[in-house]
Amino acid sequence: MATAWNVILVSLLTIWAAATVEAFFTKPTFCKRPEPWSLDTIHPEFHVFTRNTTDQVVIHNDTEVPDFVQKMETDGLLRADRPVTFIVHGFVGFLPWNREWVFDLKDALLKIEDQTVLYVVWSKGADVFYDYGESASNTQTVAAVLSKLSLAILNSNTFKGDKDLLYLHCIGHSLGAHICGQAGRESQIFDRATGLDPAGPGFEQCTDHLNIDVDSATCVDNIHTDGTSKGHWNPIVSHFGTLDAWGHIDFYPNGGGNQPGCFTNDVPPCSHVRVLSLFQYTVENGPTVCESAETCQGSGNCANEMQAMGYYSSCHKDWKTMAGNFSLETGKATPYC
Repeated sequence: MATAWNVILVSLLTIWAAATVEAFFTKPTFCKRPEPWSLDTIHPEFHVFTRNTTDQVVIHNDTEVPDFVQKMETDGLLRADRPVTFIVHGFVGFLPWNREWVFDLKDALLKIEDQTVLYVVWSKGADVFYDYGESASNTQTVAAVLSKLSLAILNSNTFKGDKDLLYLHCIGHSLGAHICGQAGRESQIFDRATGLDPAGPGFEQCTDHLNIDVDSATCVDNIHTDGTSKGHWNPIVSHFGTLDAWGHIDFYPNGGGNQPGCFTNDVPPCSHVRVLSLFQYTVENGPTVCESAETCQGSGNCANEMQAMGYYSSCHKDWKTMAGNFSLETGKATPYC
Protein backbone atom coordinates (compact mmCIF):
# COMPACT_ATOMS: atom_id res chain seq x y z
CA MET A 1 0.00 0.00 0.00
CA ALA A 2 2.84 2.33 0.88
CA THR A 3 4.40 1.63 -2.49
CA ALA A 4 1.15 2.55 -4.28
CA TRP A 5 0.92 5.83 -2.37
CA ASN A 6 4.54 6.54 -3.20
CA VAL A 7 3.81 6.01 -6.88
CA ILE A 8 0.79 8.32 -6.70
CA LEU A 9 2.79 10.96 -4.81
CA VAL A 10 5.69 10.79 -7.26
CA SER A 11 3.25 11.01 -10.18
CA LEU A 12 1.55 14.09 -8.71
CA LEU A 13 4.92 15.73 -8.02
CA THR A 14 6.02 14.96 -11.58
CA ILE A 15 2.86 16.53 -13.03
CA TRP A 16 3.25 19.59 -10.76
CA ALA A 17 6.93 19.98 -11.69
CA ALA A 18 6.17 19.65 -15.41
CA ALA A 19 3.41 22.26 -15.19
CA THR A 20 5.68 24.61 -13.24
CA VAL A 21 8.53 24.25 -15.73
CA GLU A 22 6.15 24.75 -18.65
CA ALA A 23 4.69 27.89 -17.04
CA PHE A 24 8.17 29.24 -16.36
CA PHE A 25 9.58 28.57 -19.80
CA THR A 26 6.49 29.53 -21.79
CA LYS A 27 6.55 33.16 -22.87
CA PRO A 28 3.55 35.09 -21.53
CA THR A 29 1.10 36.57 -24.01
CA PHE A 30 1.53 40.23 -23.16
CA CYS A 31 -0.98 41.21 -25.86
CA LYS A 32 -3.72 40.01 -23.49
CA ARG A 33 -3.10 43.01 -21.29
CA PRO A 34 -4.91 43.77 -18.01
CA GLU A 35 -6.97 46.89 -17.44
CA PRO A 36 -4.77 49.99 -17.06
CA TRP A 37 -4.63 51.67 -13.68
CA SER A 38 -6.33 55.00 -13.07
CA LEU A 39 -4.63 58.39 -12.92
CA ASP A 40 -5.25 58.53 -9.19
CA THR A 41 -3.22 55.34 -8.82
CA ILE A 42 -0.39 56.17 -11.24
CA HIS A 43 -0.16 59.81 -10.16
CA PRO A 44 1.92 61.04 -13.13
CA GLU A 45 4.07 64.12 -12.79
CA PHE A 46 5.34 66.64 -15.34
CA HIS A 47 8.54 68.45 -14.39
CA VAL A 48 9.30 71.54 -16.48
CA PHE A 49 12.73 72.96 -17.29
CA THR A 50 13.99 75.86 -19.39
CA ARG A 51 17.34 77.59 -19.73
CA ASN A 52 16.26 80.31 -17.35
CA THR A 53 14.85 78.25 -14.51
CA THR A 54 15.60 75.09 -12.59
CA ASP A 55 12.26 75.20 -10.82
CA GLN A 56 9.94 72.28 -11.36
CA VAL A 57 6.22 72.68 -11.85
CA VAL A 58 4.39 69.48 -11.02
CA ILE A 59 0.99 68.17 -12.08
CA HIS A 60 -0.53 65.00 -10.71
CA ASN A 61 -3.77 64.42 -12.61
CA ASP A 62 -5.68 65.53 -15.69
CA THR A 63 -8.11 67.78 -13.79
CA GLU A 64 -5.15 70.04 -13.00
CA VAL A 65 -4.11 70.42 -16.66
CA PRO A 66 -5.64 73.90 -17.31
CA ASP A 67 -4.20 75.35 -14.09
CA PHE A 68 -0.87 73.70 -14.81
CA VAL A 69 -0.61 75.25 -18.27
CA GLN A 70 -1.68 78.65 -16.91
CA LYS A 71 1.04 78.45 -14.24
CA MET A 72 3.61 77.56 -16.90
CA GLU A 73 2.65 80.74 -18.75
CA THR A 74 2.70 82.86 -15.60
CA ASP A 75 6.17 81.54 -14.73
CA GLY A 76 7.45 82.23 -18.26
CA LEU A 77 7.94 78.55 -19.04
CA LEU A 78 6.06 78.75 -22.35
CA ARG A 79 7.06 81.04 -25.19
CA ALA A 80 5.95 81.06 -28.82
CA ASP A 81 9.56 81.03 -30.01
CA ARG A 82 10.51 77.95 -27.97
CA PRO A 83 9.92 74.32 -29.01
CA VAL A 84 8.37 71.98 -26.44
CA THR A 85 10.04 68.62 -25.80
CA PHE A 86 8.66 65.75 -23.71
CA ILE A 87 11.00 63.09 -22.28
CA VAL A 88 9.36 59.87 -21.07
CA HIS A 89 11.11 57.08 -19.14
CA GLY A 90 10.37 53.37 -19.52
CA PHE A 91 9.74 50.26 -17.42
CA VAL A 92 10.78 50.38 -13.73
CA GLY A 93 11.53 54.09 -13.66
CA PHE A 94 13.27 54.15 -10.26
CA LEU A 95 16.30 52.18 -11.48
CA PRO A 96 19.43 54.29 -12.08
CA TRP A 97 19.56 53.61 -15.82
CA ASN A 98 15.94 54.74 -16.17
CA ARG A 99 16.33 57.94 -14.18
CA GLU A 100 19.74 59.56 -14.59
CA TRP A 101 19.68 59.69 -18.40
CA VAL A 102 16.64 61.98 -18.37
CA PHE A 103 18.46 64.77 -16.53
CA ASP A 104 21.59 64.34 -18.62
CA LEU A 105 19.55 64.54 -21.82
CA LYS A 106 17.57 67.50 -20.52
CA ASP A 107 20.78 69.40 -19.84
CA ALA A 108 22.18 68.52 -23.26
CA LEU A 109 19.00 69.65 -25.04
CA LEU A 110 18.86 72.96 -23.20
CA LYS A 111 22.52 73.59 -23.99
CA ILE A 112 22.03 73.37 -27.76
CA GLU A 113 18.68 75.17 -27.99
CA ASP A 114 16.41 77.36 -25.89
CA GLN A 115 13.31 75.18 -25.39
CA THR A 116 10.80 73.99 -22.83
CA VAL A 117 11.54 70.45 -21.64
CA LEU A 118 8.95 68.44 -19.73
CA TYR A 119 10.05 65.28 -17.95
CA VAL A 120 7.11 62.84 -17.73
CA VAL A 121 7.36 60.81 -14.51
CA TRP A 122 5.02 57.81 -14.27
CA SER A 123 7.02 55.62 -11.90
CA LYS A 124 4.01 54.34 -9.96
CA GLY A 125 2.59 52.90 -13.17
CA ALA A 126 5.93 51.75 -14.58
CA ASP A 127 7.46 50.21 -11.46
CA VAL A 128 5.27 47.11 -11.49
CA PHE A 129 8.41 44.99 -11.77
CA TYR A 130 6.43 41.83 -10.90
CA ASP A 131 3.98 42.41 -13.78
CA TYR A 132 5.43 43.90 -16.95
CA GLY A 133 2.07 43.42 -18.67
CA GLU A 134 0.43 45.83 -16.22
CA SER A 135 3.10 48.45 -16.79
CA ALA A 136 2.68 48.05 -20.55
CA SER A 137 -1.07 48.55 -20.13
CA ASN A 138 -0.56 51.61 -17.94
CA THR A 139 1.02 53.43 -20.88
CA GLN A 140 -2.54 54.11 -22.04
CA THR A 141 -3.39 56.14 -18.94
CA VAL A 142 -0.24 58.23 -19.14
CA ALA A 143 -0.58 58.78 -22.87
CA ALA A 144 -4.14 60.06 -22.43
CA VAL A 145 -3.12 62.78 -19.98
CA LEU A 146 -0.05 63.65 -22.08
CA SER A 147 -2.32 64.11 -25.10
CA LYS A 148 -4.62 66.35 -23.06
CA LEU A 149 -1.67 68.39 -21.83
CA SER A 150 -0.31 68.80 -25.36
CA LEU A 151 -3.64 70.11 -26.63
CA ALA A 152 -3.92 72.45 -23.65
CA ILE A 153 -0.48 73.89 -24.45
CA LEU A 154 -1.52 74.42 -28.08
CA ASN A 155 -4.71 76.20 -27.02
CA SER A 156 -3.00 78.31 -24.34
CA ASN A 157 -2.72 82.08 -24.49
CA THR A 158 0.84 81.61 -25.69
CA PHE A 159 0.02 79.67 -28.87
CA LYS A 160 -3.70 80.46 -29.28
CA GLY A 161 -4.36 77.25 -31.19
CA ASP A 162 -1.92 78.16 -33.96
CA LYS A 163 -0.06 74.93 -34.72
CA ASP A 164 2.45 76.81 -36.88
CA LEU A 165 3.76 78.44 -33.69
CA LEU A 166 4.15 75.24 -31.66
CA TYR A 167 6.75 72.56 -32.34
CA LEU A 168 6.22 69.42 -30.24
CA HIS A 169 8.80 66.65 -29.91
CA CYS A 170 8.33 63.58 -27.71
CA ILE A 171 11.33 61.38 -26.82
CA GLY A 172 10.53 58.09 -25.10
CA HIS A 173 12.59 55.10 -24.03
CA SER A 174 11.17 51.55 -24.08
CA LEU A 175 7.57 51.77 -22.82
CA GLY A 176 7.99 55.55 -22.87
CA ALA A 177 8.29 55.39 -26.66
CA HIS A 178 4.78 53.93 -26.83
CA ILE A 179 3.45 56.65 -24.53
CA CYS A 180 4.80 59.17 -27.04
CA GLY A 181 3.25 57.11 -29.81
CA GLN A 182 -0.20 56.87 -28.29
CA ALA A 183 -0.30 60.50 -27.15
CA GLY A 184 0.79 61.73 -30.55
CA ARG A 185 -1.75 59.57 -32.35
CA GLU A 186 -4.56 60.75 -30.07
CA SER A 187 -3.73 64.46 -30.14
CA GLN A 188 -2.61 64.57 -33.79
CA ILE A 189 -0.35 67.56 -33.11
CA PHE A 190 3.11 66.03 -32.52
CA ASP A 191 5.72 67.16 -35.02
CA ARG A 192 8.22 64.48 -34.03
CA ALA A 193 8.22 61.32 -31.95
CA THR A 194 11.50 59.58 -31.20
CA GLY A 195 11.47 56.00 -29.93
CA LEU A 196 14.63 54.98 -28.07
CA ASP A 197 14.59 51.19 -28.40
CA PRO A 198 10.77 50.96 -28.27
CA ALA A 199 9.62 48.04 -26.11
CA GLY A 200 8.88 44.89 -28.09
CA PRO A 201 7.07 42.54 -25.67
CA GLY A 202 3.40 43.48 -25.48
CA PHE A 203 3.49 45.52 -28.68
CA GLU A 204 4.86 43.26 -31.40
CA GLN A 205 2.11 41.43 -33.30
CA CYS A 206 -0.56 42.89 -31.01
CA THR A 207 -3.84 44.00 -32.56
CA ASP A 208 -4.76 46.83 -30.16
CA HIS A 209 -2.35 49.22 -31.92
CA LEU A 210 -0.70 50.79 -28.89
CA ASN A 211 2.80 50.97 -30.35
CA ILE A 212 4.58 54.04 -31.68
CA ASP A 213 4.14 54.22 -35.46
CA VAL A 214 3.97 56.58 -38.43
CA ASP A 215 0.61 57.94 -37.24
CA SER A 216 2.17 59.18 -33.98
CA ALA A 217 3.75 62.33 -35.42
CA THR A 218 4.58 64.13 -38.64
CA CYS A 219 7.95 62.37 -38.45
CA VAL A 220 8.74 59.32 -36.32
CA ASP A 221 12.31 58.05 -35.88
CA ASN A 222 13.27 55.00 -33.85
CA ILE A 223 16.63 53.59 -32.78
CA HIS A 224 16.75 49.82 -32.14
CA THR A 225 19.45 48.35 -29.89
CA ASP A 226 17.96 45.23 -28.23
CA GLY A 227 15.71 43.46 -30.69
CA THR A 228 17.31 40.00 -30.61
CA SER A 229 17.94 37.25 -28.07
CA LYS A 230 21.74 37.65 -28.13
CA GLY A 231 23.06 38.30 -24.63
CA HIS A 232 19.76 37.35 -22.99
CA TRP A 233 19.59 34.41 -20.60
CA ASN A 234 16.02 34.99 -19.41
CA PRO A 235 13.87 32.14 -20.85
CA ILE A 236 10.66 34.21 -20.61
CA VAL A 237 11.60 37.44 -22.36
CA SER A 238 14.26 37.08 -25.07
CA HIS A 239 14.52 40.79 -25.94
CA PHE A 240 13.38 44.11 -24.49
CA GLY A 241 13.27 46.13 -27.70
CA THR A 242 12.15 45.18 -31.19
CA LEU A 243 13.39 44.91 -34.75
CA ASP A 244 10.02 46.03 -36.14
CA ALA A 245 10.32 49.14 -38.30
CA TRP A 246 7.47 51.24 -36.91
CA GLY A 247 8.69 54.71 -37.85
CA HIS A 248 9.26 56.79 -40.93
CA ILE A 249 12.93 56.28 -40.13
CA ASP A 250 14.35 53.31 -38.22
CA PHE A 251 17.99 52.99 -37.23
CA TYR A 252 19.72 49.69 -36.45
CA PRO A 253 23.14 50.22 -34.84
CA ASN A 254 25.08 46.96 -34.96
CA GLY A 255 22.08 45.17 -36.44
CA GLY A 256 19.68 46.36 -33.73
CA GLY A 257 20.62 43.54 -31.37
CA ASN A 258 23.47 42.83 -28.95
CA GLN A 259 25.60 45.99 -28.63
CA PRO A 260 29.42 46.03 -28.40
CA GLY A 261 30.73 45.50 -24.88
CA CYS A 262 27.46 44.04 -23.55
CA PHE A 263 27.99 40.69 -21.81
CA THR A 264 24.45 40.41 -20.47
CA ASN A 265 21.30 42.14 -21.65
CA ASP A 266 19.08 41.07 -18.75
CA VAL A 267 20.20 42.85 -15.53
CA PRO A 268 21.45 45.40 -16.23
CA PRO A 269 19.77 45.61 -19.65
CA CYS A 270 22.99 46.71 -21.34
CA SER A 271 21.87 46.84 -24.98
CA HIS A 272 18.42 48.19 -24.14
CA VAL A 273 19.89 51.23 -22.37
CA ARG A 274 22.84 51.73 -24.75
CA VAL A 275 20.43 53.66 -26.97
CA LEU A 276 20.28 56.38 -24.30
CA SER A 277 24.02 57.02 -24.52
CA LEU A 278 23.95 56.88 -28.31
CA PHE A 279 21.15 59.44 -28.58
CA GLN A 280 22.70 61.85 -26.10
CA TYR A 281 26.02 61.52 -27.91
CA THR A 282 24.36 62.76 -31.09
CA VAL A 283 22.82 65.72 -29.22
CA GLU A 284 26.19 66.75 -27.83
CA ASN A 285 28.31 66.17 -30.93
CA GLY A 286 26.15 67.46 -33.76
CA PRO A 287 24.73 66.18 -37.05
CA THR A 288 27.99 64.91 -38.52
CA VAL A 289 28.34 61.96 -36.14
CA CYS A 290 26.87 58.45 -36.40
CA GLU A 291 26.23 58.46 -40.13
CA SER A 292 24.17 55.49 -41.25
CA ALA A 293 23.53 53.83 -44.61
CA GLU A 294 20.12 52.90 -45.93
CA THR A 295 19.34 49.20 -45.73
CA CYS A 296 17.57 47.69 -48.75
CA GLN A 297 14.63 45.48 -47.83
CA GLY A 298 14.19 42.14 -49.59
CA SER A 299 14.92 42.30 -53.30
CA GLY A 300 13.93 45.95 -53.59
CA ASN A 301 16.32 48.70 -54.55
CA CYS A 302 17.25 51.58 -52.32
CA ALA A 303 18.89 54.89 -53.13
CA ASN A 304 21.90 54.10 -50.90
CA GLU A 305 21.20 57.26 -48.94
CA MET A 306 23.14 58.33 -45.87
CA GLN A 307 21.87 60.25 -42.87
CA ALA A 308 22.80 60.92 -39.27
CA MET A 309 21.24 58.75 -36.56
CA GLY A 310 19.81 60.40 -33.47
CA TYR A 311 18.79 63.93 -32.65
CA TYR A 312 19.88 65.32 -36.00
CA SER A 313 18.22 62.68 -38.15
CA SER A 314 16.14 63.93 -41.06
CA CYS A 315 13.22 64.07 -38.60
CA HIS A 316 14.85 67.20 -37.14
CA LYS A 317 12.62 70.24 -37.42
CA ASP A 318 15.03 72.08 -39.72
CA TRP A 319 15.36 69.23 -42.22
CA LYS A 320 13.20 67.30 -44.68
CA THR A 321 12.25 63.73 -43.78
CA MET A 322 14.17 61.03 -45.63
CA ALA A 323 12.31 57.83 -44.82
CA GLY A 324 13.85 54.37 -44.70
CA ASN A 325 15.73 51.84 -42.60
CA PHE A 326 19.36 52.63 -41.82
CA SER A 327 22.24 50.62 -40.38
CA LEU A 328 25.58 51.55 -38.87
CA GLU A 329 28.29 50.25 -36.57
CA THR A 330 29.16 51.83 -33.24
CA GLY A 331 31.79 51.22 -30.58
CA LYS A 332 31.27 50.16 -26.99
CA ALA A 333 32.17 53.57 -25.50
CA THR A 334 32.56 57.20 -26.48
CA PRO A 335 33.28 58.24 -29.12
CA TYR A 336 30.64 55.79 -30.29
CA CYS A 337 30.84 56.74 -33.96
